[in-house]
Amino acid sequence: MDILCILIPHFAFECAVLAGKLCREQKAGLVYSIDSQKYLLDYTPGLEGLKKDMPLGQALSHHPDMQVMKADIPEYNRMFEGVLDGLEYFSPFIEGNGIGEVYADSSGLEKLYGGRVALLERARMAVPAQAFGIRLGLGKSKFEARIAALYAEDPTYYLSGRLSGDFFKKLPCHILPVSLKCRQMLKAFGLDTLAKIAELSLSQLQAQFGTDGQRIWKLCRGQDSSPFCPRIKQECIEESTSLPSPTVSLEVLFMTAEALLAKAFARLGERRLGIRCLTMRTLGWRGESWEQEINFKEPALNQTAIIRRVRQVLENCSQPGPVEQVSLRLSRLSYPVGWQGSIFTEVRSSEKLVDNIRQMEMRFGTPKVFKVKEMEPWSRIPERRYALVPLNQ
Repeated sequence: MDILCILIPHFAFECAVLAGKLCREQKAGLVYSIDSQKYLLDYTPGLEGLKKDMPLGQALSHHPDMQVMKADIPEYNRMFEGVLDGLEYFSPFIEGNGIGEVYADSSGLEKLYGGRVALLERARMAVPAQAFGIRLGLGKSKFEARIAALYAEDPTYYLSGRLSGDFFKKLPCHILPVSLKCRQMLKAFGLDTLAKIAELSLSQLQAQFGTDGQRIWKLCRGQDSSPFCPRIKQECIEESTSLPSPTVSLEVLFMTAEALLAKAFARLGERRLGIRCLTMRTLGWRGESWEQEINFKEPALNQTAIIRRVRQVLENCSQPGPVEQVSLRLSRLSYPVGWQGSIFTEVRSSEKLVDNIRQMEMRFGTPKVFKVKEMEPWSRIPERRYALVPLNQ
């Protein structure tokens, strides 16, 4: 498979500029929080010594006069979805891998567009004009394409099979597509380049990083087996309105949400579709945003039951400030599902438990219930004998 990597540097900063929250010449940094720690999501282009996911304290030590602003990640994701929609006219198979990073299946597109240069030009034209300085890279895997986009001077140059030599070994460890925690541990161990990581054995990396250790070991040798997962286009219904004046009244927000929900269901007409996910978003008069996702076990058709859940969310979650704009987004539309239960009580209980676990995983997006599975009982390493796998697998 031929993969094209499209990197949009400082995408979050450009979104903040387009929203009028920052000036392009302003020295600023956008931060996000994990527990009590704050990290740098993006910053003004040209500031030396800064990089993404850097701790805020370390970033301020380089630029003490930098203005710090909370990142509006839901808004950046919304604008990034618009970029992905535009790129689907270039290639039908698009995968978004975080804000500002896109992968496209380019197999056969060279013949369609008339050459590799024309292919890259069409990719540039598919990205909206507000995304400046995009970088393109081609490869046989996502890791190869990403390195080509970051470091190759000629975007038409294929790195396939060339991830070796001094150039590759001198690359910093933060380019590895692993979690932030793994990158921080690598830096803490003094493994700041791929060459230093490649000197370690597979067992040494697995002892410290677990299953991620094998992935790191392969990536440092130019091997990337991560699958290409194109996005699935889903039908969504969005409704929004602006309030006459900023308000902090929950009753006003509740009545506004009820009116927007009625308009959204009116657009469904007689299709009798239910919703599994409702996303409510508010925008304050100072630009601060709030977003909450509400999931339903079964496709919800009853507006009364839906608005009851919305009221619970509004009562339990405080707004960041006076609200002047409210929007609702209905997604994962589907028809109600009928179930024929077993006549045996034990079977019904087991089916209900499995269904509740499946719905919980759908709500949180990740598996929450696991089971112990025997992997390599003969291994001398205890961690390799058994593994935790999701219960539904």
